[in-house]
Amino acid sequence: MADATILINAMHDKKVLRTGCRRARQSLTEQQQQQHAQAVMQTLLSLPFLQSASLSIGVTLAFDGEVDLMPTMQALKQQHRLYLPRLKPDTTLDFLSWQETTDMKANVLGIPEPTGEQVISIAELDLVFMPLVGVDLQGNRLGMGAGYYDKSLAQFAQRPYLIGVAHQCQQVESLPVEPWDIPLDALVTEQGLTVWRPYAR
Repeated sequence: MADATILINAMHDKKVLRTGCRRARQSLTEQQQQQHAQAVMQTLLSLPFLQSASLSIGVTLAFDGEVDLMPTMQALKQQHRLYLPRLKPDTTLDFLSWQETTDMKANVLGIPEPTGEQVISIAELDLVFMPLVGVDLQGNRLGMGAGYYDKSLAQFAQRPYLIGVAHQCQQVESLPVEPWDIPLDALVTEQGLTVWRPYAR
């Protein structure tokens, strides 16, 4: 009974934290959103491993107040291969190549995703810019609640380097952590870069 109570409390805490973090990013003005997108882009473009080899990178389109990665995507598209996630019926993700001419269709969440049949798994990416609702000081990530990324990553022994992308207002001191939660390797906000595990490939 005690274990069940702990689980319920953790779920409640996550719900409260998720609501607070979403409200914080939704409260940002359009000007703040643009400034944060530019600051995040500058930090990402300064990463040494993004300046050298051509990489396969998982990216996302901004949703519900998330940092807009489109400026970063425009800057990276010439040198690197960019992939957007597509939600599968089993609530895992596969990834399809993104270019400005890519045909898109809204998924069940209302997020545009690529159409097409040539997909790759998350394990085939070198790194992923991870969307998130909240993140703590240890690199634990709070997602939307369905576990799309955690489930996808759990299918493979090898995983890409995970860089969380967020507004600083989405960071909290600590998050409830479940055994299946996969932590971030690094985090980029408008205030700069935090690295918990260095990139090594």
